[in-house]
Amino acid sequence: MMGDEKPLPPEAEKAFMKAQKALDDGNDKGAMTEFNKAIKAAPEFADAYFGRAEAAVLNPKAAFENILADYEKSSQLAPENPMFRGRLAMFLMENGKYERAEQVYNEAAVADAENASEYYSEFATSFYRQIMDRIGEEGPKNVAEFVTRKSLDYYCKAMGIDAEFAAKLLSAPPPVVNLQQELTRLALEGAKDEGGEE
Repeated sequence: MMGDEKPLPPEAEKAFMKAQKALDDGNDKGAMTEFNKAIKAAPEFADAYFGRAEAAVLNPKAAFENILADYEKSSQLAPENPMFRGRLAMFLMENGKYERAEQVYNEAAVADAENASEYYSEFATSFYRQIMDRIGEEGPKNVAEFVTRKSLDYYCKAMGIDAEFAAKLLSAPPPVVNLQQELTRLALEGAKDEGGEE
């Protein structure tokens, strides 16, 4: 997708299709060559920058800064595309850029409000796992508590509740609920209501 929605030059579209085919075949070098051609022909071609970043990730020798620049460029050119911003956030997280990743996840949650809970929960899970794996079970207690607290905060945001309410729920005895039975009952009631409206 081009940022200004102009039609793609034929040579850019052709190169992009070849790049996609090469990427599907596991030929990251061939994909890079064709994505470069597509970008040269259409410098505002967001998908080509994203594709080049995806191809570069497969190359252990690819420079972090170059991959990051392409992910960022694709997000800038097509800010309405949640996949571009989400992949940028994930790439930052995977490479230990936690503060920037947090910022991008929050930006994605605002831009794609319908799926905000997914971005919040993904950040919470990735942040917790990545750092806890790095510090290990014997790591600094203050770091572990900080990471756990931040992750819990984001899980609460994902569920639309505040920390006080979550603490209240967790401190109270769990209610006895037959979940399957309750869901079946609610489904039957919903069907009955729909039938009554006809």
